[in-house]
Amino acid sequence: MQRSWPTPVLALAVGAPVLFTAAWLLIGAATAGYSQRADTISALAGVGAAHAALMVAAFLVQGLGQLAGAVLARREPAARWVGRWLVVAGVGTLLAGVIRLPDGGGPAWLSTAHALAATAAFGGLHLAVLAGALSQALPPRLRVAAVVALAVALPHLGWFLADLGRGGPWFGYAEKAFTTVLLAWCVAMALRRVR
Repeated sequence: MQRSWPTPVLALAVGAPVLFTAAWLLIGAATAGYSQRADTISALAGVGAAHAALMVAAFLVQGLGQLAGAVLARREPAARWVGRWLVVAGVGTLLAGVIRLPDGGGPAWLSTAHALAATAAFGGLHLAVLAGALSQALPPRLRVAAVVALAVALPHLGWFLADLGRGGPWFGYAEKAFTTVLLAWCVAMALRRVR
């Protein structure tokens, strides 16, 4: 089968989630006092964080990767809504990387702006996978994978939202669980035509 999309776009759509996940795992492990279980991914890119520049770069690559996934998805009528929601997720991720969480004494508006960007990123990502699950034109295995991803992601999203504002010992884990499983589905979506 001849590919009709450019290889760099595919490489970005597939590679960005892998790089983003590796970044928060490795940077989190290298950051003194950071808890993979309790702390969010955004904390690694926050103002004053030890390796913030690296994590900001990972956010930017991830946002561009979601936009690349949107380009791939929107080229097919079966996946246009997946593509539209990936645009929302990509723009939200780019903004969440640029509008960094302030350190303890930072302005409150910065936290609010970051939360709005992260909401767009998380919401767009969940809705992209939901659009994939509902698309009768996508291959059945990809739709089933979307349902499974949502079955894992939605309880973790609920858990994350329930702890929002107060944190908790598993707050970061909940965010990382739904983010990772949804990004894995996006990689499968991008790779579906590669033979």
